[in-house]
Amino acid sequence: MPWELEIHTIDIGVGEASLIIAEDPGVPGSRRSILIDGGLSAAAALTHDYVVATLPHGTGPDVLLVTHYDKDHSHGISSLLFADNLSVLCDGVGAIVGALIGGGAALTQEEAAAKAACATVGILYGSWGANVNSIDATVNALTAANVNLLNPVQAAARGVASAEAVGVGWGGHVTLITSKAWRKDAGLAAGAAVAALLAMANPPTVAQVRAAVTAAVFPGLTRTVPNDGRFETGGIYRNTRIVDIGDARTAPTPYAKAVAGQLMSSTSMHLQIPGVNRQRTGFAPTLGDELFWNGVAPPVAPANAPYAVLVSGPVPHAGAIASVWQGVGVAPQVIHAGQLDNRMSIGLVVQFNDFRYFTAGDLPFHSEDQLATALMVAGQPLPDGAGGLLPALAAAPWVTAFKASHHGAETSTSDNFLNFLRPKTAIISCGREYGHPFQTMIDRLEDPNASIEFYFLTNCRFPRVGIRASPAADKGPARVPGPAYAQNVALNWSRISGDNDDNNGALGRDRGNIVLRIDQAGSTAMVGHRTYTTTYWEHYPTAMAVAGPTVVTTQW
Repeated sequence: MPWELEIHTIDIGVGEASLIIAEDPGVPGSRRSILIDGGLSAAAALTHDYVVATLPHGTGPDVLLVTHYDKDHSHGISSLLFADNLSVLCDGVGAIVGALIGGGAALTQEEAAAKAACATVGILYGSWGANVNSIDATVNALTAANVNLLNPVQAAARGVASAEAVGVGWGGHVTLITSKAWRKDAGLAAGAAVAALLAMANPPTVAQVRAAVTAAVFPGLTRTVPNDGRFETGGIYRNTRIVDIGDARTAPTPYAKAVAGQLMSSTSMHLQIPGVNRQRTGFAPTLGDELFWNGVAPPVAPANAPYAVLVSGPVPHAGAIASVWQGVGVAPQVIHAGQLDNRMSIGLVVQFNDFRYFTAGDLPFHSEDQLATALMVAGQPLPDGAGGLLPALAAAPWVTAFKASHHGAETSTSDNFLNFLRPKTAIISCGREYGHPFQTMIDRLEDPNASIEFYFLTNCRFPRVGIRASPAADKGPARVPGPAYAQNVALNWSRISGDNDDNNGALGRDRGNIVLRIDQAGSTAMVGHRTYTTTYWEHYPTAMAVAGPTVVTTQW
């Protein structure tokens, strides 16, 4: 079957997050996905919920791209990965306890409680991996003969005490949880859970013990991670490849610990939660690298599949020096203008046959303009990441759709960028701070000479000429739907997605997510017949329409 490309802009309030998916639905295992940024720390759970609702059950993104370390891009990823580290830890405890006491001979509730509690504390001390058998003797010593005069709660407490008596001698690994009180709480919770399980199934299966212990130890161990990382992920990010600006700028400590598979409470920089296997180089990637297929064997996409090519970012191993791709065989352009952290932003061009999409964090116009010049020169072909070239475009638009950099700030998306590339669609992840989107930037999109047919916003919390449904005052109440604010009317190119609620995290609200979709036929048709769709939530319909998901078709 033909390939398909989806670009999801996730409404997370302040900051931005997006999920890009390429797939041939007829070929099992063909799907490739990239999660870009995660907003503020508070947006971590929102981002995760969107990922699990969009990707198949139990699957995480192949690549996690953090464009730069600003808090509204990286902090949500920190909390998301802390949550994942915690989930992997709890599942690892459940798996080991399940293997030790599940599926064997029937146990009394007291035996089971003592063994589960003892094993849990031993694991948190460091008995895991190759050294997991070091807890066997202590666990097996807790037999019916020495715990059956106790009730299950007392038996679990004895199991904890037996483990603590061994102490740091468990396994020889770095201690996972250094707090004795937290180890005790986890052990008691595991013991109680297994004792309760035996009331329903004796002997319980390995899978039953694993699930019960995993769920039981999670609440107490949430103290090891920040508040915004206290949710379960199922460990779907444990093998995700991390791409970021590396050592070009100092990564925030929480981000570095989260990526490395640690907990916020970790006292050793050498600790890594067993089962977390993320790849991160620690330095910026090379411009021209490809993200969808780099790391896949062979690193060449199937025919007609989308590619994702890096086009801006720091010069690798050179410190805080920003650069922009200028063509195959041409040295990147070093950029000294613009705010330092923003100009470090990693930019990406996704090419799907004759369709191109551009996204680049907070990249300033100084860099965008240099890239636009390179892309418009005879349809400059992009590298495919494997030594070859992607097909050159024959005519504008040189970029068909783009995510406006820096949330629509006046420092991005210049007239030159728009005039050189001639894009059809702009997407803006705005938030509620800093005046985004700026009126000057909206004016550029609204210019009659611009090629933009529609621009979509995850929200808009400031009054802006041209954005019909924007509020009357800065951060004012969202407009009440009615004819005066209907968006699907002549000469209105703006589309706010969702209900524009100032409380972005409110449950049950109509969220401002935006999804661009294009299939192989739409990306390869003759000029004038190529098509893609953009789906948004229409909260401000005309009198003849209803609120809900609305599809806009673009042809070029």
